[in-house]
Amino acid sequence: DILWASRTNANAPFFQWEKSKLATPMTYEGAPQCIRKGSDSADVFVFVRNNGTTQTDIMFMRDTHKNPSDAAVPILQTNDFEDNPHVERINTNTLVLFFDRDGDASNKPSDIFYSVSTDNGNSWQPVAKVQSVSTQYHDVQPHLYNDGSNWWMYYASADTLGSGKLSIFKAKQQTTNNWDSWGARQLVIGPGGITGGYGDMIAVGEPTLTQWGDLSFVVIYGNLSSGDTTDVLDCDPWLLSKKGSPLSIANI
Repeated sequence: DILWASRTNANAPFFQWEKSKLATPMTYEGAPQCIRKGSDSADVFVFVRNNGTTQTDIMFMRDTHKNPSDAAVPILQTNDFEDNPHVERINTNTLVLFFDRDGDASNKPSDIFYSVSTDNGNSWQPVAKVQSVSTQYHDVQPHLYNDGSNWWMYYASADTLGSGKLSIFKAKQQTTNNWDSWGARQLVIGPGGITGGYGDMIAVGEPTLTQWGDLSFVVIYGNLSSGDTTDVLDCDPWLLSKKGSPLSIANI
């Protein structure tokens, strides 16, 4: 199911989570994301829906409520596993959509793909694979962020610098409006140790950023040597505030 909650401002806690109006049983992640338009509305809203039992489609809405009812149309309707969509508005008419895709269910790593609309979402260019980035992992969750001067893509990938565990990287766009022009990847944050010998950090992933550059991510940790079959792994959301952000003084 897709859940939702709201809050009055960035420093306030979220109210109680409840089923959204889009809540339907899902085999895979629903992965909702929107571009806010007003206090109760969204300019663009995307999410993932089952297409049969082994595929997912990316669904798209324009000018809708922040907790919309089901009035979406599929952008991508294929026999693949589209997931973790992230859409950004570039200008009045241009939208760019990034997502990851598993080739099949046989444990192949995900690749990052993108598509561009130049008519405000009415039609989309053929999907293209991002060739300038190598992910080497599943559920890499690409997320675009503009720092005021440049576009960056944040994503998760295996840390080939040492641990081999899932870590968060970023890459800077090299050529304006070329969405497959990303520079050398830079490690943002990766798994570390846990004091006291209580287990290990297994993965750090699912990067998203606020408008101020704060990084929201997920940490998976556990004790793989434990004999307890019911208390082995945990998955928690974390927030890494950027210096100078309004959230850097929030009690979160």
